Amino acid sequence: MYWLKPGNLWEREFVTSAQNGTAKTADSLPTATLARNGTVDTDVAVTVTLGSTGSYTASCTIPSDYAPGDRVTLRIAATVDAVPAKAILAEERLIAVDLATDIADQLYQDGGDNLINVNDDGTVNTNTVISSDDLGTLAGLINSRMGVTANQIAAAWVAMSSCNMTAGLIGPLLPGGSHRMVRGSAYLHADGRAPFVRLPKADYSSMEGVTAEFRLQIDSGDVVTATATITSLDENFWLVYADLTSIKTRELTPGTGVDQFWLLRSGEESGVSQQFLEVLEGLGVS
Repeated sequence: MYWLKPGNLWEREFVTSAQNGTAKTADSLPTATLARNGTVDTDVAVTVTLGSTGSYTASCTIPSDYAPGDRVTLRIAATVDAVPAKAILAEERLIAVDLATDIADQLYQDGGDNLINVNDDGTVNTNTVISSDDLGTLAGLINSRMGVTANQIAAAWVAMSSCNMTAGLIGPLLPGGSHRMVRGSAYLHADGRAPFVRLPKADYSSMEGVTAEFRLQIDSGDVVTATATITSLDENFWLVYADLTSIKTRELTPGTGVDQFWLLRSGEESGVSQQFLEVLEGLGVS
C-alpha cells in the first residue's frame, strides 16, 4: 500500500540485471516516464539516478492538478548488454487524503478550541486544544491502528519491486508480473531465461534448511511443479530460480493461468511470488 496524492513526490527503486539474474548497471542511464490514466504526460520530468551497481531510483512530483482517483504509472526503459527492455515500475491510484497525517490535520482547527486532544495512552479528550505535537502523535496512532510501520511499507515495496515488471520468456527474462512461454521449449538459468524472483535478505535472513519449488497451473488443470534453486545474489538479495526443461514445459497445456515460487522449511510452505502465466502451443511439439 502506497499513500500517494496530487502534489506528492513519488520515488521508486528498481534494479537492472544481466541475463543470468546478476545485478548489472545498464549500458546507459535508464529513462522513465509518468503516465496518467494510460497516457504519458510529457510535461512531467522523471529523474533516474544510479545508486550502486544496477540499483536505481526513479522520482517525480505528481502534478497538483491531477485528481484523486487518477491512475498513475511509472514506466522504465533500460538496455543491458545491448538488450533493450521496458517495464512497468509501479502503478497507483491517487487518493484524496493521507490516511494518517491528513486525517489528523482535518481534526485541527486554528484560532480556537479544537475537536480533540490526544493523550499519551491514545485516548482523546473532546473540545480541547490540540497542539502540533498532538497532530504528530495522532498521525502515528492512526498508522499504529492500521498495523503498518514505515519499515514494513519499505520492506513490502522491496519485495514487490522484484516481481512487478512484465516478462516475456520468449527472449531474455525480466522479473515480472506476467510470464509467457512456449510449450516444449526449455527455459534454463545457464541461458539466462529461467524464471526467477529476488527476495530481500532483510526479510529472509537465512535460507539454511530451506528448499524452493516453482509451481505452474493453466486454468483449472493439474499443477506442474519444478525444483527451484536458492542462491545468494548479493548482500541485499537472494535469487530463487527454476530451470524448466523442454520435458517439463510439455506437461503444460496452452492457455492462461498463474505461476508461483514457494519456500519449504520443516514442513511449512510459504508462497513468495505470483505471476500471470500464458503458455503458447509449440510448433511441431507433440
